[in-house]
Amino acid sequence: MRTLTPFPGGASALSGSADSVTVHVDRMDSLPTNVQPEFPRSLGNLADGEAISPPLPFGPFTLRRLVRRSQMSLVCEGTHAASNRRVAVKLCLPQADRRRFQREIELTRRIRTTGVIKILDHDGVGETLDRCPYYATLWIEGPTLGEFLQDDAPTLEEKLEVFEQLCTIMGQLHHERWDGQPVTHRDLKPSNIKVVMDADGRRPVLLDWGLACAEGANDLTLTGAHPGGTPGYYPSWSLNHPRWVKTYGKCWDVYSLAVILVEVLTKARPAGNDDPRFTPTGVRALLRAHLPDNRRLEDLLARCFASHPRESPPTAEDFLIELRACRDWRRSRARKWRYAGAAMLAGLILAVGHEVFRAAAPDAYQALISRLRGKEEETPPLPANLARDPQIISWTNFTLRLNVSPVGTQVRVVNHRANGLVVTNLTAPPTGQMEILLPDDPDARYSVEAFLSGYHPVTQAVDPDSGPLTIRLEKLRGEVEFLTTAGAFIHLRHEGGEARTAGPVPAAGKLRVQSLDEGTWDWQIHLADHETNSGRIARLLSGRPEKVERPLKPLPGRLSVVGQDTLTVWAGANRLGVANEWIPLPAGTHDLTLRRPGFRSQSLRVDIPPNRDISLVASNWVVEAGSLRITMDVPAAAAECAAKASKRLLLDGVPLTVNGFPDLKGNVGVGTHTVRLEVAGFAPMEQTGVQVRDAETTELRFPLQPLPARLTIAAEPAHAEVYRVSGGKLGPAGTAIEIPALEPLIVEVQAPGYRSEQRRIPPLAPDSAKLEVVKLQSLPRLVPPSPSRLWTNILSMIFVPVPGTPVLFSIWETRVKDYEQFVEETGRDWPRPRFDQGPTHPAVNVSWVDGKAFCKWLTEREHKLGRLPAGWEYRLPTDAEWSLAVGLINERGTTPKDKNDKTNNVYPWGSHWPPLAQAGNYSSLLKVDSFEFTSPVGSFAPNRFGLCDLGGNVWEWCEDEYHWNSGTRVLRGGAWDCGHAVNLASGSRHREFPGYRDEVAGFRVVLAGFSSR
Repeated sequence: MRTLTPFPGGASALSGSADSVTVHVDRMDSLPTNVQPEFPRSLGNLADGEAISPPLPFGPFTLRRLVRRSQMSLVCEGTHAASNRRVAVKLCLPQADRRRFQREIELTRRIRTTGVIKILDHDGVGETLDRCPYYATLWIEGPTLGEFLQDDAPTLEEKLEVFEQLCTIMGQLHHERWDGQPVTHRDLKPSNIKVVMDADGRRPVLLDWGLACAEGANDLTLTGAHPGGTPGYYPSWSLNHPRWVKTYGKCWDVYSLAVILVEVLTKARPAGNDDPRFTPTGVRALLRAHLPDNRRLEDLLARCFASHPRESPPTAEDFLIELRACRDWRRSRARKWRYAGAAMLAGLILAVGHEVFRAAAPDAYQALISRLRGKEEETPPLPANLARDPQIISWTNFTLRLNVSPVGTQVRVVNHRANGLVVTNLTAPPTGQMEILLPDDPDARYSVEAFLSGYHPVTQAVDPDSGPLTIRLEKLRGEVEFLTTAGAFIHLRHEGGEARTAGPVPAAGKLRVQSLDEGTWDWQIHLADHETNSGRIARLLSGRPEKVERPLKPLPGRLSVVGQDTLTVWAGANRLGVANEWIPLPAGTHDLTLRRPGFRSQSLRVDIPPNRDISLVASNWVVEAGSLRITMDVPAAAAECAAKASKRLLLDGVPLTVNGFPDLKGNVGVGTHTVRLEVAGFAPMEQTGVQVRDAETTELRFPLQPLPARLTIAAEPAHAEVYRVSGGKLGPAGTAIEIPALEPLIVEVQAPGYRSEQRRIPPLAPDSAKLEVVKLQSLPRLVPPSPSRLWTNILSMIFVPVPGTPVLFSIWETRVKDYEQFVEETGRDWPRPRFDQGPTHPAVNVSWVDGKAFCKWLTEREHKLGRLPAGWEYRLPTDAEWSLAVGLINERGTTPKDKNDKTNNVYPWGSHWPPLAQAGNYSSLLKVDSFEFTSPVGSFAPNRFGLCDLGGNVWEWCEDEYHWNSGTRVLRGGAWDCGHAVNLASGSRHREFPGYRDEVAGFRVVLAGFSSR
């Protein structure tokens, strides 16, 4: 087997034995995905063979040269961008037949015959942006067959070897199957074939499949216009008789092979379809002018160029078999021996005389005659059926008598022992009696072939010893199979006037009509109460049964439904009509729906006979109604109260009598409603646009909220105010204050100069009222805060003095519960951290501005309550105050920036590093505590002044700017995520803008007199 192996750079060559040719294309793995390129319109200005400068990118390829242009396509040489292999890209032109080009791509991809170029496995097929298809193959290096045949260097024997391989490839293609039919090429010519060279010799490769198709397909138009191809390489009968293409498609390829063979032997190329050299007579003269006499070869090519394709060998394989039987011109060495031997024997004949030589040496004489007429000794002997040729050896004759009918029958006599040689070809006379003189060769095997259009051909063997032969041709007849409705009758009429009727059609719906003359038939199918169907069989041929599938459509019937005028008839979503009118319906079974406003629809199944009227009465109508199911969603604490409370349901403003609440079954009209639910002690709820459908239950859910209770505190003094102990002001005493129902509440009554008092209010029923009397005790004389003693404010925040400072320091960072009261009363925004915090954890996500606002709120609140004397306020500590609180006494510098990181090896817990266990809440890297994030304030031992968490837990805002006019404020002390000594040193400062919030930033409050600012 031969294999097409790639040359360096992407070209290919053939190798292998002479029996078959395989085209092998290396797979191009890992190539880029094909993209849609634009059509290369710039190539329209180039000539065939001209280089593309600069090279043109085209999808996964780079086009470098325009190989050739045709009316249908462009062929370019290029390289594959990923593998750099040489490729040939064929691109369909925008104005060309794209369907034909797509068929060429599909055929080229499916063909498995060896010796045929294959499309690339990857990126081999694509389409431009304007939907012009293209495909790519590996570049095949070598001359075309036309260039090879015109070259004088190869010998005739080498050219014939390539030609026989081409015949072998075409023979394999004629056995290929595409769409269930053998493949025919129909554009075979030397320019479509490459001749490549490898170690085993020259091999042909087929390139172009633009006109190939499955056998039996006919791409010729009804007017006879030709679909393409090269003039001179397609037979003239394809133009004159387009219908023959379906039957004799392979003979088209045989004709093209014969034209190429003439060029192999004589270098003559056809000048067009009318070239007289490529006719039965012209080819004989052309061969005799270039080659020694060979009647078999002349007869073979004359039959290929005959006006009717049935004279030609039917396939390329048959053509090659007959060609190989003509062996005398295939061995140049044998031909030289033949002429040398003939010259020697001719001298002997001249010396001794013709008759003497014939009598003295009959065997040598016969050998001379054989050599002069085409025999050769070195050629292997022909088969027995070809050993004698009636064109070479003379025999006595005998007369063959025939009686042939009908008139005009074509009769030919064939000698099968002479490779199917046609001895004679005649037309039967009106009498039908014929006499034919034939050589009485005992080895001959004659047969008579009779044929006439419209009749079955007849082949009959000839026995010289028998009497006259009678040959009667039977008229060609076809058959038609009708697939239609059972019981129908079929009427047929031939173009010649013959008429036939068949039927009725059996229950299976299939009827076969046989013994019909060839030609055009018109048919009609009839059945009572059904529409008539008709058509035409354009060309009925013997041996090709036609099938007509035409079920008859029943004639429609009519339906009338008797009822109220508002009744309508529907089929699915289609309204067919109204009551008391005739409604046309197709024959058959129909599932209908009867609709009447305010009533439930009725289903109706009715059988409509063909061409009949049906009348029905509609009754038993049921009024449409739906149901409601009410569900109340109430808090768990209010569930019992809601269950015992009185309820009222209103439908479109009209109260409903509720039996078995929450379900209202079967008494709600169909349509859109407004439903309102009123429950004592709860806010009323209403839903609009509630859809109630017939025989369906509509679910409604009402989320009920209990109405608040009303609490009135009758206090003495009257100007007292009521606060929620958990935080937040409720209102002034003496007025009704709304509080959540069904929840316990602890309130605190406060008044300036009086001791506050707390009262526990039990859960109150919704929409109820309660009066509580509170008498406050006046406070003793207010003792103002002092820098020398402890102080506790109304938030239970404890403040202690720090030596060297004029302020009292809160022993804790401001807690979550402290800051929550501020947020509830002021409504200030406070983003919570990503981790959970308890009420005693330090408040985080607090900016410097937030801390200042808290201090102002707390100051104003205690002033108002008389808890804090005038001249005192809450504020943030200064940077210097914070340093004294952490134990730094002699810091050098003016601003916090100057003092930053100037004190080394001094920490809130001492002078050693790292800190010991339970030194504070620091990074988990230090492993000194068990808290992942913040810890409750006071979780670790206080310092010598009683202050907790000056190191770790959260960074603490200070009052000062970090540096003059810097706009940033100071934070001290480190946080729960700090684990480096530089951050945890007592003198370390951090700076941020006043609006900065973070999960590690909080604050500590100091109490100071106005004079300490």
